[in-house]
Amino acid sequence: MESKKQTSFDFVMNKNEIPDLLSFFTKEQLAFYKKFESIKQLEMDLKRVSEEMPMAIKAYKDAIQPFETNILQLQIQKICAIHTFIESNKFNKSELELLKEFIIFSINIIFEESLERDQKLQLIFLKYAGITHKKLEDLSHLKRKKNTENMFKNVFKLNFTYDLNKSRSENFKEANRVLEEEALEKNRKWLEEKANTPKTKVELKAEEKARYLEELKNKSIKGIYIKMIKNLNIDTEQNVAYKSEKEDILKQINTANNAKDIYKFLKIESDYFKNPSEIISKISYEEIKMYNEILNIIRKQLELELYIYKSKNKLVFEGNFYKNSKPQNFILAQKSLKETEISILKTQILEFEKPTKNTKYQLLNDANTILEKRKYNNSFETLMGF
Repeated sequence: MESKKQTSFDFVMNKNEIPDLLSFFTKEQLAFYKKFESIKQLEMDLKRVSEEMPMAIKAYKDAIQPFETNILQLQIQKICAIHTFIESNKFNKSELELLKEFIIFSINIIFEESLERDQKLQLIFLKYAGITHKKLEDLSHLKRKKNTENMFKNVFKLNFTYDLNKSRSENFKEANRVLEEEALEKNRKWLEEKANTPKTKVELKAEEKARYLEELKNKSIKGIYIKMIKNLNIDTEQNVAYKSEKEDILKQINTANNAKDIYKFLKIESDYFKNPSEIISKISYEEIKMYNEILNIIRKQLELELYIYKSKNKLVFEGNFYKNSKPQNFILAQKSLKETEISILKTQILEFEKPTKNTKYQLLNDANTILEKRKYNNSFETLMGF
């Protein structure tokens, strides 16, 4: 947990005069307090991740890049060695079809991971695929365009034109924008129709409840606002430094009041007065229910932001931001894994350069295993038109 904010205002407020009210909380107030504290922790976690993630990614890439360069060269050597081995040995028709698919797939992976196009690999690819890799890429893009357009048409009833001059993410972003516009338009028409339809008793009751809760929220926040302003005592403050600091706090209080944001009030209380429990202990059962909904929304938003950071850089996130993560150990572990991968690649290359009686069987088995795994992993992407 992040330590409390140290300010000169701490010396103005006498913390000993504020009792520990946690033991007097109702069940609902205690649950609300715990939720508030969990959101504070999420905010601190998100702040740390957003500030440190770029540095963590850079440290990882800087440490791993030399290994990746070596691995790429060894992967190219391995493909060349396999090709030479295939040319030098006899295979039946089905075995050659399997190895053909395996070689094409393996070269595709290498070209996806590197902008460089090794000349030897391009010639090997042409031999097995019957077309250049550039031509295959163009055909794949056309297939993706057709599949994506069909997916949006069949699933979302949207006539969307996939732009081959834009990236996949840019196309999906544009499609989502169009879907949002259509949804807003449908909602607008629905609201117009509903406005011309007499309201039911249930709807009238719901509106009445909503008005009551809004009034309750405004009244509650007004009381908190007035109390905080009184506690600041800016007008009677003689110390110039303290007064300046209190004026900064007043700006935060006014911002929270204008936004009618109970969470910001609690956060200010926690940061400067050090006792949000004093506010919570005064909140009624009905107010707790209302504010719980607000905190639930805030927590979900923060959890989503953290999830996005994690999903985009899962390996780096786990190595740096989990509870027991040790970044230095993470880097060392990744280096060790890359060294192992390099060692395996060198052994495999040697196996094809100096084959044994088991080399042919091992190659066919590995090719079949890798292609089966590829088909399984791509099943969902193929279904969705990726």
